[in-house]
Amino acid sequence: MYTIRLLIIIQCFLYCISLESDLEYDFIIVGVGSGGSIMASRLSEEDNNWSVLALDCGSSTYKDEDNNDLSGVHDPNYFSISQDYLLGRVIRNPRYYGIGGTAMINGMTAVAPSRYLLDELWPNGWKWDDLFPYMIKMENHYCYYLSSSLTGISDEDCKKWHGKNGPIDIGPPLFDKMPKVLLDIMKECNESIGFTNDYNNPTKQYGCYYQQQFRKSLNKSDPNSRTIRASTWETHLNGLNRSNLNILDSATVLKLIFDDNQSTKCIGVIYEYKGQIYRAKVRKEVILSAGVFDTPKILQLSGVGPKQWLEQFNIKIVAQNSEVGKNFVDQMAIYMAFQTTEQLPSTPWGADTCGWLLNSGLKLNYINWTDIQIYCYSKFPVVTLDFPIVGYDPILAYSEPSIPFITFLIFNTLPDALGTVKIQSLSPYHRPQIDHGWHNLSEYDQNNLQFGIDFVRNMTINTNWGKKYIKQELFPGKRFGGSDKLYKRLNLCSAYHQVGTCALGKCTDNQARVLGIKNVRIADMSLFPTQINVNPTYTLYAISEKIAHLIKKQYSK
Repeated sequence: MYTIRLLIIIQCFLYCISLESDLEYDFIIVGVGSGGSIMASRLSEEDNNWSVLALDCGSSTYKDEDNNDLSGVHDPNYFSISQDYLLGRVIRNPRYYGIGGTAMINGMTAVAPSRYLLDELWPNGWKWDDLFPYMIKMENHYCYYLSSSLTGISDEDCKKWHGKNGPIDIGPPLFDKMPKVLLDIMKECNESIGFTNDYNNPTKQYGCYYQQQFRKSLNKSDPNSRTIRASTWETHLNGLNRSNLNILDSATVLKLIFDDNQSTKCIGVIYEYKGQIYRAKVRKEVILSAGVFDTPKILQLSGVGPKQWLEQFNIKIVAQNSEVGKNFVDQMAIYMAFQTTEQLPSTPWGADTCGWLLNSGLKLNYINWTDIQIYCYSKFPVVTLDFPIVGYDPILAYSEPSIPFITFLIFNTLPDALGTVKIQSLSPYHRPQIDHGWHNLSEYDQNNLQFGIDFVRNMTINTNWGKKYIKQELFPGKRFGGSDKLYKRLNLCSAYHQVGTCALGKCTDNQARVLGIKNVRIADMSLFPTQINVNPTYTLYAISEKIAHLIKKQYSK
């Protein structure tokens, strides 16, 4: 297989032989994941009369919508380089190489970003008021189908802050299946910092909550109806039959191609499909939706990126864009576990999750939004969160007889640490070099994590809930000589919320078009100009809807 791929690379970069050079499309979309699925659907709508080619390097063999395994056959095994703060450990970055992208395996958390963060930190045209119409457009929210007495969301707030009849279902917490230990912890939390029934209401995004998810209910009027994963592949493309839309799986884009007479004008892509090389031309634009790691990789292999990075591989420089592959930021995660006084019931995925959105108070300029997120699980999510990779003690999971315990997951959602993503060979099949920048962590990053650890400990020791349900701290407990500093360095890992490697307003212009070249636009998480204070998927969906609107506005007759 390696020999075949090597020959393909040589063929592509030396000869650029094309077996399909006469095929031309209005738009070519690279990557059929979360952003790419929305783009393919919107740009191929009938009123546009545009032809669209969508290419994805993964397969279309996904069957089980409830599979949350982060270590499956579709994972390309993207690891970082050694990180100094982690004492040389590497960071795992699970992906899903396949139609639908990583939304096929993620936690499905549906949470909007802070209004105040967007207004303060994001560029003009991408503030809250700019993105909110697209949040409404995409949603089909459960508050329209269930009574306000159950959801806690008034009819007025439902209509003000949520959409109905959009393509993406927002499913409710599974209220009647929530274990009593979580009901009680939320009840006590409400008496202290406050419980929010709807963290997507921008006036109430603080305190504790039950998780809303991208899940489609099979009976929307039944709060306990069976649900299925609502990825954008499922909501926008699956089952769609349009003559102007061609979707190819197992098609690896090797590089962008540029006009011989206008060296910065992109005119298509070269891709490998079933062992053959093809060239597809584009009349309007190539949309890069390959993700936070592969979008900058494709640009760099095509001669667009920091000059010093490309010169190492003698790549002809098409455009010197110093921001391609920079500004990489990932939320930080660390885990705690506590033995409980009783065995907790096994509950459906999503029913056992509550959480907190908090402000550490460590940065004055962050005072208007949260910078810590904490999840609480009533069971051990072994497969979902892949604890063995990050050094979690497996005794807690596999001991016989089993130890009853509860797990907390703490996120530093807005870390200072910035990293890079850059190619390390000429091969489109090689993983890029990923550096999270977790080397000399700032005081803020370290103290933010400690704030979360202290918050959880206080809750388990000093509250009525803790005195009733918690027997002892299991992890880290007395490990690491009682040193929280060592515990963090040996167990800190990714929250799997990576963004920013082709940042809006830095790598691109204000309409997401890559600077230095023509006819290339970005629609994935690499576009985020900053990290946000919550899970990023909801924001990506809104961004993708907005980019599709910008494109339609530009090219509509």
